[in-house]
Amino acid sequence: MTPPNALRTITLAAIFLVTLTGALLAEPAHQLVARGNEAFSAGDYEKALSLYEEASVELPESAQVYFNRGAVLYKQENYEKAIEEFKDAALKSVEPGLTSRAKYNLGNCAFRQAQRQRDSDLKEAVEKCQESIAFYREARDLDPEYKKAAENIEIVRLYLKVLFDEQKKKEEQNDKEQEDNLVAKLKKLLKRQLELRDENEELAEKTPNGSDPAAAQGWQESLKELSAEQGNLHDDTSGVLEEIGQTKSGMEQQAAQAGQNPASPPQPQDPQQPPPPSKEQLEEMVKKLAAAEQHVTNALSNERGAADQLAAFARKSAARNQEQAAKHIEAAIESLASPEDEQQQKQEGDQDQEQNQDDQEKKEGEDSKDGDESQEKQDEEKKEKEGEEEKNEEQEESREGDPKAEEERRERARMEQVDDILNEAKKNQKRLPVRPGQLVPVDRDW
Repeated sequence: MTPPNALRTITLAAIFLVTLTGALLAEPAHQLVARGNEAFSAGDYEKALSLYEEASVELPESAQVYFNRGAVLYKQENYEKAIEEFKDAALKSVEPGLTSRAKYNLGNCAFRQAQRQRDSDLKEAVEKCQESIAFYREARDLDPEYKKAAENIEIVRLYLKVLFDEQKKKEEQNDKEQEDNLVAKLKKLLKRQLELRDENEELAEKTPNGSDPAAAQGWQESLKELSAEQGNLHDDTSGVLEEIGQTKSGMEQQAAQAGQNPASPPQPQDPQQPPPPSKEQLEEMVKKLAAAEQHVTNALSNERGAADQLAAFARKSAARNQEQAAKHIEAAIESLASPEDEQQQKQEGDQDQEQNQDDQEKKEGEDSKDGDESQEKQDEEKKEKEGEEEKNEEQEESREGDPKAEEERRERARMEQVDDILNEAKKNQKRLPVRPGQLVPVDRDW
């Protein structure tokens, strides 16, 4: 990413050359340095470096020659070697002004290294920025009037804030990805455990009797295969448990370091980006991971027991362990759920509850309607029956004294008497004991 425009001012007047005076040096060395300076100004850095090298033969301890070689290497973007030259120049210099300029250029080199490391290693880039600020401060302390050093300190501090923002954002993203990754892996483990439990339950329906040795052997082989799959699941669960432990250790280290601001510059505060997790938030995440770790440890114990019991053909005991293992894994997933996930689950649960309530009310309304219709129908039938009885009574009253009507009443009375006798006989027949050898039909209640 291109640095802010203000950062470009770092290179303005940052690299300058030192002209050697003939009063102090031999003429040949003076001429070599002067020619090197001309080549430098023309952009011929290879020639300039060669001329400075020649001058160093006569002047191996010259701070000025070291300084100018560092300037050429800086232009060639060979910052590591440029740093060596500027450090030697600062060490050998007896002039505070030259030492200040050497420190200033060391700050420039460190900053350019920080820019190179930004995309590949943010931590290294931050350290290089801090080195850069330290060099600029040394330059300013040696020459309080050196305004460029003070300006560059502020510029690099702004750049360092951007790096801190990126670093925190990347750490948060990595932490979130780790948690999401763990939850996804735990969900896969849960799915596999439930499938193995279902396979075990299916084998219960295929339990052979002792009269078929071949079927019994096949059933046992199926249990052995299921035991092997349960063992594989145990190994995979163990791997996830190790990941949870590593993630928890990383979170504990972050919590221990939270709140510790670097010496320079201060922690950035960008309102457009979410703030980094606080120490309390990190400690809460550690608690969640610890809870998940314990649940997965319990699941491991149940998975191991299920595998051993399946190998021993103890299918029912294995099924209980499989069920417990699934519950522990599910509890681990719930432990790692983020507040957003918990809120979503709560909303889904509330929606399901509302839907069930609506369905229940609808059903009760339909039942009530059916009950009202049934009651209305019964009332109508009762009313019709009462009407018919009243009509019959009226007809009977109107036909009193009629011989034919009297005969019909006697006939109905005889039929009612016959019906009573038949009904009584049926009741007595049910009370009779069962004769030996006689089969009595029985209603099946299973």
